[in-house]
Amino acid sequence: LERIDNLGLEQLFIVTGDRLPGHGPGQQPVRYLRSVSALMIARQARPHWLLGAALNPFKYREEESGAQYFKAEKKLKAGADFLSLQLGFDAQKHLEALAWMRRQPSPKPMLACVMALTAGRARMLEHVAG
Repeated sequence: LERIDNLGLEQLFIVTGDRLPGHGPGQQPVRYLRSVSALMIARQARPHWLLGAALNPFKYREEESGAQYFKAEKKLKAGADFLSLQLGFDAQKHLEALAWMRRQPSPKPMLACVMALTAGRARMLEHVAG
């Protein structure tokens, strides 16, 4: 946070991702800071910053979808000023996310993730869920 301050920046998009490359199930656990905890730390330390987080609404089993929205609620409570949707190609799921946000006690802006498709990216996305 101090380095970001030193650069004169006041915006942070906080995400965590999949396990580290080369780290497989059953190996010694790797500890890293989850996005909800990182949001709480950043919000407490820099209350005036613009903080964002991600939401993946492109899940098709109820338990997976519910888990995504549960995590998003925690991110909003932890101090996210906006959510950015992960990349997806399902307009109905996008509308579902917008309706969910409107029902929140303090709705926040949401951004769509857009990717310009080249032939190579289109081939890669053939194997991506959602």
